Amino acid sequence: MSPKQRLMDLLVGGVNGKLVFSKLEKGGFPVFKEVVQVVLDCSQGSEPREVIEIAPNSCSLM
Repeated sequence: MSPKQRLMDLLVGGVNGKLVFSKLEKGGFPVFKEVVQVVLDCSQGSEPREVIEIAPNSCSLM
């Protein structure tokens, strides 16, 4: 799989065609470091795993 395809998979919440995070299900965005670790693990041959942590909300509306 090309790096471009891997990036596209990640943008839609998946790695190697498998869903690893759903913003709709979790109600927020994933913790970036955990997403990076999943991608690094997959680049070493591991199967994609679900990203569990949700990033704290850093956006506030006034």
